[in-house]
Amino acid sequence: MHTPFEKIQRPSTLSQVIVENIEMSIRKRKLVPGQKLPTEQELCAMFSVSRTAVREALRMLSARGLITIRKRTG
Repeated sequence: MHTPFEKIQRPSTLSQVIVENIEMSIRKRKLVPGQKLPTEQELCAMFSVSRTAVREALRMLSARGLITIRKRTG
């Protein structure tokens, strides 16, 4: 059956937007291996998002092997 409607495109989540921004910085060499990322609080302020969104983004980046998360070391 043909419908006159288009499928709704899912917008990116806040955490996906953060991941894309940080990943682009890594790929463009704005962030180099071994360099520490800003703190969670600083990232929250930079992106104007909640800590939950930042933490989710960092977990996604870690799962992709782009960053290493170390507790209490930054």
